[in-house]
Amino acid sequence: MEATPELWGSLLAACRSHKCVELAELSVERLSDLGADDSGVYVLLSNIYADEGMWDDVLRIRKLMSAEGMKKDIGRSVIEVDGQIHEFVNGDSSHLCNDAIYSMLWNLSNIAASI
Repeated sequence: MEATPELWGSLLAACRSHKCVELAELSVERLSDLGADDSGVYVLLSNIYADEGMWDDVLRIRKLMSAEGMKKDIGRSVIEVDGQIHEFVNGDSSHLCNDAIYSMLWNLSNIAASI
């Protein structure tokens, strides 16, 4: 199996769930070698460090991102309402279907909480 950016990215994401800091660092190195080390990679590594209370490493990664001019990508959500796809960012209330979107999210949240 070829070690693709998708493979290393998936491994990095799994490292957070399984608390594998050393493997996460290796994944980031390999992603960097492949030229696939975007801001999301470093944000995830920083979050892994934070989960483990490794605050000096969190600060080191955030400083690296700042020095490299990397910024965290804005998180976007996508939802389908009445057959139409709608995209919005956290805290955005300007969407024409804002009430329907938040109503759907509230319903989904209640369903998930009851499971």
